[in-house]
Amino acid sequence: MSWPAEAVKAKGSSGVVAEVKKTPGAIGYIEYSFVLNEKLAAVKLKNRAGAFVAAGIPGFSAALADSSWRFKLVFDETLTEKGGTGAWPITMATFVIMPQVANDAAKATATLKFFVWAFIHGEAIVGDGSFIRLSDTVQAQVFRLFLQMEDGKGQHLPVQMM
Repeated sequence: MSWPAEAVKAKGSSGVVAEVKKTPGAIGYIEYSFVLNEKLAAVKLKNRAGAFVAAGIPGFSAALADSSWRFKLVFDETLTEKGGTGAWPITMATFVIMPQVANDAAKATATLKFFVWAFIHGEAIVGDGSFIRLSDTVQAQVFRLFLQMEDGKGQHLPVQMM
């Protein structure tokens, strides 16, 4: 695909922000925290239900609520184009992929320790308005998966509350 001659290249979200700020009428695509922190105007997008929705916690939450994450133990479903009337159509999730049986138990245990800490103490981090908190139900399901992880000898990895 070739871009129009007037398209401007920018490196990273900070570069996009800089170009949008200095270019009248510019449109850029960046992570929502940059919109908040830089006090940029945001667009409303038409979602699958036909409603125009603004980016933000309500729209992100509606997309998550319209997913099947809370009903199954597999979290591979994307959160884009969910059907709820309030769902932001391009909601994104961060996925973590870990083997059920760890080749390196020490590294896997350290990784699990971080994730347990993040689930317990992450509320303050997601409270900045650009990320949503996973529901207690979803967190419990993920934690159950943590408890099922094993080392190469079939022993469950130690998962401790922090």
